[in-house]
Amino acid sequence: MYIAIVAPNRYLQILEDEKTFSFENILITNEHKYLDEWFERETLRKEAGEYLKRQLYNGAYAFTVLRLSEIRSYEDIPQLVFDFQVRLNSFFNFLWFLEDSNIFFPETFFIKIDEGKVIRNYNTFSPKRADFTQKVTLLNEKKFNDLLTFYKTSNNLLLPNLDIIPKEKRKHLQGYNLNDISLNKLSRIHKAKLFLDKIREEIYVILRIALCISLLENLFNGGGEKISKMVCQRAACYIGAETIGKIKENERLINKAYDIRSKYFHGQSLKSAKEFKQQQEILIKLENIIRTIFNKLIGEKGGLFLETDKIVFNFTFNEMTQKIFPVQQDLA
Repeated sequence: MYIAIVAPNRYLQILEDEKTFSFENILITNEHKYLDEWFERETLRKEAGEYLKRQLYNGAYAFTVLRLSEIRSYEDIPQLVFDFQVRLNSFFNFLWFLEDSNIFFPETFFIKIDEGKVIRNYNTFSPKRADFTQKVTLLNEKKFNDLLTFYKTSNNLLLPNLDIIPKEKRKHLQGYNLNDISLNKLSRIHKAKLFLDKIREEIYVILRIALCISLLENLFNGGGEKISKMVCQRAACYIGAETIGKIKENERLINKAYDIRSKYFHGQSLKSAKEFKQQQEILIKLENIIRTIFNKLIGEKGGLFLETDKIVFNFTFNEMTQKIFPVQQDLA
């Protein structure tokens, strides 16, 4: 006996007709045969609604089947459906590192075998693009393979190992409670990734910029005074550029973002309506900088950001920044 789970997505399209991709035991497909085998169309329309039924049959969806032997009791089914949703969305969250994306699977449907009933499960989290538009992602063989490679090589680096959570508090897969994790056991990269998840969910531009700055501080802060200056210079120098002028331009952009965060957190007013209009542009550029940083550190398998010796960390970054910004930084 089996349980079938399906999740539609209106913002995902597969460029080829009748095409299926797979990772782990999940299929990403636009083929109707999986739906027709497991879900009666009229039952699906009745349980999910005509709109979602059309969405399933006209677009791409995720699909998996669980054997009953994998299920200890029917009480475990909701958790298994949740685990499917977590794995699916964790996979597509990595698409952000390749391009800005709003792909998320908020709804899942599964067949309850003994009743033949379609049951709906919903998750309210929804990532937003930096420009807050809802755009369709076109999936082809190359993009899927790039995403799959990125997911396999980066998952352990970006997400904390469940071993740091007390065994009695561990949930299925990645559905853990962050309050059960000691902050001191998280790397700079882990903490930055947690901020990234919050950034992508936030809809208020100024707060999203503020969270971006907190992400950069978790990566580049080496302690001491003049943290904002340190973080701006280190982030700009780390990603580099073809010219010194471009590095300094990125440093000025991050500094502007710092100024916006400061005004927001301290209750100050913006200087003008023009400054308010510039925030969206600053956010888009800032998130592109963060994407570049993550791609570089992932390519280096964490590199300097896994360094636990603060002296080595600061010395290396000081050498890097003083080539472009020669004034000595004050460090504790």
